[in-house]
Amino acid sequence: MSPAADVEECVKRLLHGFTTYDRAVDVVSAFEMAFTSSRTEVPGTVRHFERFPRVLGPQGNTLTPDFSVVFEDGGGLAGEIARIALHENSVDSLCEQIAKYDALTQLPGPDGPLDVAYVDVLLLVPQSVGVAAVKRIVVQRYANAGHPYKPAAPPCVVQFAFDEDKYIFQRLLEPTNGVLREGDRPDGLGRWFEENGDFKASPVRFNVKE
Repeated sequence: MSPAADVEECVKRLLHGFTTYDRAVDVVSAFEMAFTSSRTEVPGTVRHFERFPRVLGPQGNTLTPDFSVVFEDGGGLAGEIARIALHENSVDSLCEQIAKYDALTQLPGPDGPLDVAYVDVLLLVPQSVGVAAVKRIVVQRYANAGHPYKPAAPPCVVQFAFDEDKYIFQRLLEPTNGVLREGDRPDGLGRWFEENGDFKASPVRFNVKE
């Protein structure tokens, strides 16, 4: 490979990395807005939202979901933005990762870890792999009695895309896809997905933070 080709490839990798990170920041900001400042009853159900947390896992390992939420009723949520590749190791690795979130008993609070009764996993994937993610993670693994991936509840797989001036988040309508457990809360994103089909957020509505 020539030096010019090397430079071009390096620039492509850097731009891809920047775009991926920039998109992750936007997606986290969209959910932070939904959970903490939207004109709904949802913010009133939230005790704490944490961007890019570092969480101590049950085996002493450090877990890094893209965001976490602790609700006033003691429930928890871990959000993970992910892609999956064609090879099976990619999916197995992601399942292993999000299964650790399902097993958490504490999530970050404003002044330290807070106990949670359970942790729902919200798995956010690009629209290009949304259907494949549900099929390969939920149907072929979680719902397959012979597969070892068995969290307490299936992940809620939501696909996202950027359309003109806004992000669109859609829960995949596969019967075995996970549903966010919201109990007696007056409102929740899970209910919003069920009743409206999707959730939209324009970047101009949230303050992007590092």
